[in-house]
Amino acid sequence: MNKTMNKSRTAKSSIAVARVNRLLASGEARHRRVSAGLSLRAVAADVGVSAATLYYWENGQHTPRGDLAVRYLRYLERLERELA
Repeated sequence: MNKTMNKSRTAKSSIAVARVNRLLASGEARHRRVSAGLSLRAVAADVGVSAATLYYWENGQHTPRGDLAVRYLRYLERLERELA
């Protein structure tokens, strides 16, 4: 991968981390999950993490980074569209 593509990917990842962390800090991420009637375990499996990891994210004990942040943000965005 060339340097320009790598910088672009890093920038997208940084933006995703910031966006998903805002959703988590505001409680919106959990609200979307609960509103959709989804369990921690179900969402965690879809995102590719353990239920404990998702619990820690939702409760502010850890934050998703890199590809996991991007994956989780996409999942939350999809939930938002489906709930609209």
